[in-house]
Amino acid sequence: MIGIIFNPKTNKGTSVDRMKHILTVLDEKGVEYIYRESEYAGHSIVLAKELAEQCDILVPSGGDGTVFEVVNGALDADVTFFPLPMGSGNDVCRSLDLQGRTDEELVDILLARKECDYDYWLLNNKYAMLILLSFGIVTDITYRFSIKKDTVKTGYYSTLLKAILTSKPKRYIVKTDSGEREYFADFVSLQNLNISGGGMNICPDALKDDSVLDLVVVNHKNPLRKFLNMLALNSGKLPSQPNVVTERITFAEITPLSGNEMYCLDGELASTEKAVIRMGKKKLRFIQH
Repeated sequence: MIGIIFNPKTNKGTSVDRMKHILTVLDEKGVEYIYRESEYAGHSIVLAKELAEQCDILVPSGGDGTVFEVVNGALDADVTFFPLPMGSGNDVCRSLDLQGRTDEELVDILLARKECDYDYWLLNNKYAMLILLSFGIVTDITYRFSIKKDTVKTGYYSTLLKAILTSKPKRYIVKTDSGEREYFADFVSLQNLNISGGGMNICPDALKDDSVLDLVVVNHKNPLRKFLNMLALNSGKLPSQPNVVTERITFAEITPLSGNEMYCLDGELASTEKAVIRMGKKKLRFIQH
């Protein structure tokens, strides 16, 4: 049985008609499914736990935040995930070659059920991460886009510029396989995918199924270098910059020396005094093209 969990508020509600069409395509093919809509933040976690008892395939339909909730709700269940690209970023869908597909193509891919392994990493033994965990300037950018009004008033690039101008470097203690170091950084990130933020190529070597994370630290130099780093980020050349440190790791502890600090986990925002990341006890199963 297929369980579909749709967030009708995703992408400012513009995906409602598309969801209706996908359900129509499923009906025309005689596919049996259970359909649920989330009603509040965190509701998809509850729905995923419920549907995982009846379904062997769960279909999170929304953005990366919906995927995050559904995976966390069904983390210990024996299910396969098939996300539908209904959000604005859709990085998990991009990693599965689902972005840009027609509704009919997506249904065919679902029914073909070509499965792949997908690493997940646990933050503080509580939340499962598929894409990234980040502190610093990228978190500031995510925050500005999450409050919406900033983007509406100033536009995408103006919002991005404002975040770059106002973001301040901070000090972090980062402990990994190779030891413990202190950084004065604009950005500290753990990447499970080579992309994030709607397809930005942050770390080209990061792979979803290689059992390692890629640490990316952008050391602070000066305002000019911060702008150059952002340009390199947009062109997929961030790891080659002179002030950037990268490392392939199997665990990490990140301690912001400023105390409780905001972070971004797969597009979701929260705060912590220490982030401890370790690989999950199994690999997840996803359907890919």
